[in-house]
Amino acid sequence: MHGVNLSTFHPLEHLSPTELENAAVSPFRFVTRVDASITTGEVMEPLATRVIVPDLSPLTPTEGMDIPFDCISIFLVPGGRFMYADTTDHGLCLWDLGIHPGSPIKPSPMALLHKASGEITRFTSPTPDAHGVYICIAGEV
Repeated sequence: MHGVNLSTFHPLEHLSPTELENAAVSPFRFVTRVDASITTGEVMEPLATRVIVPDLSPLTPTEGMDIPFDCISIFLVPGGRFMYADTTDHGLCLWDLGIHPGSPIKPSPMALLHKASGEITRFTSPTPDAHGVYICIAGEV
């Protein structure tokens, strides 16, 4: 499915006709926008900007300190529905961004991986069957 994670469209039977249409044509719309931007040399502006305000405690409890949610890196899973955020004090968070730009984003990640101090997420990649994602985490060199 062109490297798109199949869970992007799951569950199909619960999608509205508008969501099905968006799922079907969004990749082509994106490629068309990128191609037009390259051809004209113009900067591609975002169609929507969404802000995630996480409701998440740091992995190491601290007294009276508000630890900011600082991202080291962000990885968007092909298909655009899921995003990994590698953070300094909150672990590796998996966020469901929804099927379309109007989908609400929950204030807590759907999954959280606690990592050892100094470990950094290097990359993510869809599995060959497009039902999962590989994550490469490396320690300090």
